[in-house]
Amino acid sequence: RRQIELHDRLAATPVADVIVNHAIGIWQLALVHLGVVTPPDAEGRRPAPDLASAGLAIDALAALVDGLTDRLGDGEDMLRDALQQVQMLFVEIADATDQ
Repeated sequence: RRQIELHDRLAATPVADVIVNHAIGIWQLALVHLGVVTPPDAEGRRPAPDLASAGLAIDALAALVDGLTDRLGDGEDMLRDALQQVQMLFVEIADATDQ
């Protein structure tokens, strides 16, 4: 019964909304691996960024946004902005890590 209710709710949700929701999760994953949303430890230190993992999440987000141009509905502009911001943040963190 519960599976049928879940199925019915999922079938009634616009596909673009589900994809946008998952894309936001990928964006959040990139931020986690960049170390910007993880709280500091007891000594106030932030975790070191994992640039390889963050880069993979960013590339996955870009593939969704760029590959589904004009098909994501109202969420597309927000996702494009989020993608641009996380790409710039990646470059800033990568540059700071190299110094």
